[in-house]
Amino acid sequence: MTERKVLTCNRCGYSWYSKRIPKNCAKCKSPYYNKDRVKPQKKEPVIVLTEKMEEETKEINEMI
Repeated sequence: MTERKVLTCNRCGYSWYSKRIPKNCAKCKSPYYNKDRVKPQKKEPVIVLTEKMEEETKEINEMI
């Protein structure tokens, strides 16, 4: 007796029965139906100050 599994697409939400693990979603045909979406993390910009820039910043702060 073969076992039928209920599969659900993480992309379109479609659910279907299958005897084997398919390569694509039965409805939207996405090959990533069984993988969660990964949002790219936003990286904060890195500010690198040279020695000259640091000196100028100190001078400006002293003037204030």
